[in-house]
Amino acid sequence: MGTNFEFHAADPAVVRKNLDGAKQFVRLSHDIGGTGVKVKPNALPKEVPKEKTLNQIGQALAGWVGMPPISVRRSVSKSMAE
Repeated sequence: MGTNFEFHAADPAVVRKNLDGAKQFVRLSHDIGGTGVKVKPNALPKEVPKEKTLNQIGQALAGWVGMPPISVRRSVSKSMAE
């Protein structure tokens, strides 16, 4: 299973909507035996410092209290890390 919810958006409403969708996906994945989810930025907005975007993604995930016990892996491509 795979999905692409975006946590890097500048609009907090978009991030909240995507977090809600991602949480539903994680619950479904857990229910069918999934063991993890990969988190990565789909983009790094040029007008926002890279560190701020990555921190925003981390903060979004930090609030996942009560979610099923699966692992979260992060993936940053070499081009995004530079």
